[in-house]
Amino acid sequence: RPFTVRALLANRPIRMAIIANCAGVGNMAIVMVLTSLVLHHHGHSLSAIAFSHMFHAVGMFMFTVPLGALADRFAREWVMYPGVAVALLGAILVTFTGAYWLITLGTFLVGLGWAAANVAATALIADLAQTAERGRAIGVNDSFAGAVSVLMALVTGPLIEYSGLPAAGLIAILVSLAPLPPLLLQWLGSEDESHAADRNA
Repeated sequence: RPFTVRALLANRPIRMAIIANCAGVGNMAIVMVLTSLVLHHHGHSLSAIAFSHMFHAVGMFMFTVPLGALADRFAREWVMYPGVAVALLGAILVTFTGAYWLITLGTFLVGLGWAAANVAATALIADLAQTAERGRAIGVNDSFAGAVSVLMALVTGPLIEYSGLPAAGLIAILVSLAPLPPLLLQWLGSEDESHAADRNA
């Protein structure tokens, strides 16, 4: 059958991988803008801001190989969803703390969480997509993530201008929660199926 985005998204694990990856990317797109503004707001120099961003880059790329090893050793989801949670924690630290090193730790965790979500989501999609469609499936994942990144970058500036820094941080946190509703629905559906099976037995 021909490859379509609709058919790809009909696969629940692939759909959840794309949602988790987009959650990590959206969070990071906001925090990358927010970190500089928060540090400037607290009176830190450009050198200190650049040094803080270095830790963000370290979080994004330094641990991708061990994260990939964890995704291979355990289930992909056991790296992907905790990665989104780590990014959420980082956004909280950047937004709601004032100490330089806590903000820097937050931006590092956002990068690390994104790396975990991205590596595990990509591996999960590669596992489940047909070999002849694997490249396009990963391309769809990256396209959705890129669109979310552009959208978040566009709204962050006006959001901060009209509502302040904490509002942007709150949006980053809410974006990180995107995988939660479908996971809850899946869990509730599994519970209903389990109860129906018990009644039939």
